[in-house]
Amino acid sequence: GPSLTASVVHKAFGLFGNCGSEMRVVPLVVVCLLYSTVVEAQQPCCTPLQWQATLGLTYGQVFIDSNTAQAVQNVTAELAFDWTKRTTALWMTGTQYSPLVPTPFPIHGVYIWDHDKGVEWNADLIRHNCQRSDLSKGPVPKLCIPDDAVHVGTTKLGPSQTVCDIYHYKWPKLGYPTTAVVTRKGCIPLRVAIVGGGESSGGVFIDFRVYNMKEGIQNTS
Repeated sequence: GPSLTASVVHKAFGLFGNCGSEMRVVPLVVVCLLYSTVVEAQQPCCTPLQWQATLGLTYGQVFIDSNTAQAVQNVTAELAFDWTKRTTALWMTGTQYSPLVPTPFPIHGVYIWDHDKGVEWNADLIRHNCQRSDLSKGPVPKLCIPDDAVHVGTTKLGPSQTVCDIYHYKWPKLGYPTTAVVTRKGCIPLRVAIVGGGESSGGVFIDFRVYNMKEGIQNTS
């Protein structure tokens, strides 16, 4: 369900799915069609160690079996990433659409991954239930563009002409083509797009759009 979408967000930003038997939500990044010019190669970078942002997420998935099934989820989320405290939190609300479900499926939940205490919390605010599960303890990866990413272009955005770099790489483990757009100064993520799948297994697309990112944790509650 919504926890699958949250899990994908958690894992995908750790890379900068998990497919179950039910069609539910996950986010992925559609490639930004930006006017770009190939420039001198830029070194991969990492985001700040603590930051918060609003995410616009679109996730689509198709399963191919005896009955092909598909679902699309549109989600708005508030993300807080704290590398120093080994914790990531996600407040998520949105809707899932699928021909398998007669009406749109609402999503509204809170998800916390606390690697310092070794616990994960999933709270469904619509159905008023909460689940606790064990999580690995220890350091969490920094959110970085992979070392093997290929710098494919650059662009300038907005009135301030912010310089942004565009990278292309394979999503680890699954090998899905991924495109990420980050600011050259500060490695602020703007968009991440993932599209992949197979002829026999189906496919997936995820689109992350990052808004109003602020360095540091403004609200620790």
